[in-house]
Amino acid sequence: MGYLNRVIQLEFPELAGTERPADHPDGPGRAVIWLTLRNPRLLAGNELIGDNAGGIRRNADGSIDVTGGTAAASAYGGFAKLIIAGNVLDPFVDSDDPPPLPMPPTAEDVGKYPIEILNKIGGILADANPL
Repeated sequence: MGYLNRVIQLEFPELAGTERPADHPDGPGRAVIWLTLRNPRLLAGNELIGDNAGGIRRNADGSIDVTGGTAAASAYGGFAKLIIAGNVLDPFVDSDDPPPLPMPPTAEDVGKYPIEILNKIGGILADANPL
């Protein structure tokens, strides 16, 4: 018998609605914006380290220097390693029908995600590792 809940399904209907109207006889269907994540509770800690983690700079007092964006880039890299599949539209395309961002995403792709999605993924990680 293997682990339970190997993946986490996230839907964001408040960002772009659902496949069908709420009053559709078959229900609203899946949210247009969705992600499938590997469950971080089942991963080794080093699996979540972003590719840019070695580039994180520290200030003289030992705190992490976030001014250069390296901490964010490392976080986005860790988030990207969790994402298996999904549909997230490119928010930088000014169109009524923006294209989806690539799946699986790179750290750069994750950096384009709306803050609501980033906050949700970060919350899932915080719950998995409440230090």
